Formats: sequence, structure tokens, C-alpha cells
Amino acid sequence: MSSLGFSPLVPPPNARPETSNQTELQFTNAGDPSLWTHRVAGEVFEWIISVFCVMTTSAAVATRTVTLNVLDQDGHNLMILPGATGQAASLEFNYNWLTEINQFASVQNTNNMQPLPRVLFPPGYSLTLNINSFQGGDAFTQIKCLGVQMNSGPHLPDTPAAPTIPTPVIV
Repeated sequence: MSSLGFSPLVPPPNARPETSNQTELQFTNAGDPSLWTHRVAGEVFEWIISVFCVMTTSAAVATRTVTLNVLDQDGHNLMILPGATGQAASLEFNYNWLTEINQFASVQNTNNMQPLPRVLFPPGYSLTLNINSFQGGDAFTQIKCLGVQMNSGPHLPDTPAAPTIPTPVIV
């Protein structure tokens, strides 16, 4: 995977693990209801722990597939992570991509769990949620993403110890 620009949780030399914090990451929509995006900011690396969404389909008959895609900074697909099952019309399904599972699972046909590779995404990479065979009226709701952000940039030198003040000598 390192040839794709990211590696399995091995921070690169310019990552600063001492600055990491777990946070909810935001997906945004630029007007296309079939596509939601989260872009890794230019000053951080991110380890994505989980992605959750609910997808509601309209009454149109086509079976839809929800995918989570990983794109590099130039917008090229590096990974396409499909949902565990297709989703028919007039249904509401929950989708979870999790680093804690290693196989696809569909529980009661409406709760889908998919594996999420344990990788550290560099600045500029994106995650997108897509609906294949999108129909008017289909919608993503409750999109949540949990990740650990780690600042990038040069390591700061260790703080030097406070200088010792010599004891005055009385002569």
C-alpha cells in the first residue's frame, strides 16, 4: 500500500504523532446528492477509524450500491470499498465501514458492515461516499466519520531544560 502514497499506520517522517487527537470528521456535499466528500486537510495526516451513513432509496426500481472511495490528491481512485449488499427501492439501510472488522457482514439486510483498511491518509487525499445507479429522491443522511488527526510538518525540538542558575558565591 505504501506505493499508493499511504501506509498501514506507520507515520511518515513529517508526521507528528505527539499532536494526534481523535475527532469527528465532516463530509460535505457540493450540490450532487449522490456524492459526499471528506478531504484530508493540508496540514494533517488522518487515520480513519469508522465511516457511517444511512442511505434512503426512492421508489425507483434500480438496485443501488453504496461505495466508499479513496482518492489521491489528484482525484484518482486508489480504493473502492463497496457496501456489503445492494439496496433496492423504498428502503433505508445503515452502512458502517470499520477498521475493527475484517469481513463483510449484513445483519437483518438493513445494517451493513464493511472492512476499512487501517491506513494513514496523507494531506490532500479524499474519501467519497457514492450511490451507484442514483435515482431522484435517493438521499444520504446521518453521515458520520471518526478519525485520528495528526499534524504534519517538521518535528519540533525537545524543549531544553531550564538553565541552571549558579548559586552566588559570597566572598
